[in-house]
Amino acid sequence: MDRFLFLTVDGLARGAVFAAFALALVLIWRGTRVINFAQGAMAAATTYIAYSVTSATGSYWYGLLAAVVSGFLLGALVERVLIRRLDHSRPLAAVIVALGLVMVIHAVLGMIYGNDFRPMQLPFSRDPLRVGTVPLLSPYDVFVFAAVGVVVIGLALLFTRTDLGLKMRASAFAPDVSRLLGVKVSAMLTLGWALAGAVGGLAALLVVPTEL
Repeated sequence: MDRFLFLTVDGLARGAVFAAFALALVLIWRGTRVINFAQGAMAAATTYIAYSVTSATGSYWYGLLAAVVSGFLLGALVERVLIRRLDHSRPLAAVIVALGLVMVIHAVLGMIYGNDFRPMQLPFSRDPLRVGTVPLLSPYDVFVFAAVGVVVIGLALLFTRTDLGLKMRASAFAPDVSRLLGVKVSAMLTLGWALAGAVGGLAALLVVPTEL
């Protein structure tokens, strides 16, 4: 029973990370009606950037910030340079471009970092906390739950309580009407990709230590 409780809580922590990654995919789909098959490769790139920053500074928190910021910038760059130029009347165009981007990112990462295992510094212990003799969740699991909770609440507030969120939703579901009302639809779509990149970068960095 003790082992069952520990594995259940640990599984919930991993599930929270994958839920955050799924949220990144949903952000792009709801914003542009594009399934981003390159989301995983983009997240991997931000994780390697975070690894480089952490190795250079010795601080996990700088690496975490680098992952989120680089994910934000990479998402915006992909939308501006690639996705915006596609013929969206052909759904396969976005799929082919995304798969091509996956191969390019993997090739670049392989040339820079190679294929060797690279350990990632942890901000908190993964040893489980105990209630009596029952092991439950670790300090790192608590951090994961907190980080994902902040992201989910922040995005919920953004889309339901702010003018910016309303503009992003309107741009996704009624772009022509939004343009008539003065909304910069192209900027909102770029912001959607950028937010998805940031969330994906955070999720990837959170899941790395759980896979060691």
